[in-house]
Amino acid sequence: MRINNISTKFYGANRGVRFPLLIGMVVTAIMLHTNAFAQLDPIGQYNRYLTESWAGEYYRVGQYKVKGNPMFLGQAFLGTVKTKTVVDSKMQNLLYDLQLQLVGPGVNGKIYETTDRVTAFELYRPHPYGGDTLRFVDGADYGLTKESQYLNLLCDAPGIQLLRAYKIKVVPDPTNLMDKDLRVFEIYFDTYLFLKTSKELVKVKNSKKDYSKALAGYKNFDVLTGSLNTNFSDPNSVCLMLSQLVLN
Repeated sequence: MRINNISTKFYGANRGVRFPLLIGMVVTAIMLHTNAFAQLDPIGQYNRYLTESWAGEYYRVGQYKVKGNPMFLGQAFLGTVKTKTVVDSKMQNLLYDLQLQLVGPGVNGKIYETTDRVTAFELYRPHPYGGDTLRFVDGADYGLTKESQYLNLLCDAPGIQLLRAYKIKVVPDPTNLMDKDLRVFEIYFDTYLFLKTSKELVKVKNSKKDYSKALAGYKNFDVLTGSLNTNFSDPNSVCLMLSQLVLN
């Protein structure tokens, strides 16, 4: 199944996207659904909200009715954008389409593309989603040239960067498997390490084994991860470890 079919519903001749964002409803529903605004997993929390508490419109993707929309966390966020020719420090409502890897100002439910490709942007998330700032860079600058992809820069340690590539897919609704026509958008991500010395982008899983293989050139990896009790599923824990690594 190709979720690209849905783009014909969102896009028109004005190069924009139109859909009901339901921003207030989404934020309020997540706050009522759980106290997860203090947790570290807004992606998982948002996915659970879609499957368990979604009360918005369905989108038709082929034969399927789909909960949610392909935007990052389903809505617009205040943020700033940068292009090759312009650094726009003006705060504005931005939409980030995970399916099309398109970001731009959101006005009246539309995404407006800039003349130049956005090379970096920041999104400021309210407390229900983490209460933090997310910085995104262009994956093409890291060697991801086969397809358009922005990368969330989680931390920039000496010699190493930790990044995430957010994506979206359409999956069966686990709360109603009897309805074969019902689907839900699900956000997921891939994790990468960028090794500055070799200019190598390495995809890793959230396991010590994967990180150990990618960071084989660092002599204190085993001792450090043991002393810090590194949780490889927690980017804050991983970033702390990365900041203290020493090359062989």
